[in-house]
Amino acid sequence: MWRRLIGVLIILLIAGGLFFSMNNDNMADNSNTKSSQPKKEEIKKEEKKEVPQKEISDALLKVYNVDKTTKLKLEAEKMIQLNNQSHLQLRKIKAKVFDEQKDQDKPNVTLVAAKGIYYPKEGRLEFFPPLSVMKEGLKVKADLLNWNQSKNHWQGKGNVVIIQKKKNIKLTGDSFTAYIDLDRLQVNGDTKLERLKVGDEVDF
Repeated sequence: MWRRLIGVLIILLIAGGLFFSMNNDNMADNSNTKSSQPKKEEIKKEEKKEVPQKEISDALLKVYNVDKTTKLKLEAEKMIQLNNQSHLQLRKIKAKVFDEQKDQDKPNVTLVAAKGIYYPKEGRLEFFPPLSVMKEGLKVKADLLNWNQSKNHWQGKGNVVIIQKKKNIKLTGDSFTAYIDLDRLQVNGDTKLERLKVGDEVDF
């Protein structure tokens, strides 16, 4: 009788030990799973931060309109392309606009801008301030400047300032449109026309 009781107790103790050890293993597995989840999230965050990119210094970019009658020759101090994006980021831009039907050696319009973006798939360029577009005796400034291959004209928005040196006038407005050679320039919004004053930027 005692032997049977001792045998039952030993079995219960062994079974209890197995159950306890199994529970401990499960708890360890659960804790490992929980601790691994934040690590995975941290790795994903780090991967998002470290997006590889291609960068070119002193880049040269040539863009044409659809009819190939206009060529924009852009020089940028830096050209950057992130691996997950198709557009190109441009830094410190100098651009020359050529009429391919006329004298190709001499640009009829020049442009300077702090930043820009080129969308190759859309055939579109965006320029950001400080920026200005110039031709002989005429200078145009804005907060944003757009050009695309199909329309082949300028669209400017925000704090538009147009200085015409020969006529000694300054025209301001909210937005403007103009042909690529700055002909037929139209200013929209809250426009104001005044004579040039001492201190107005006319060194171009």
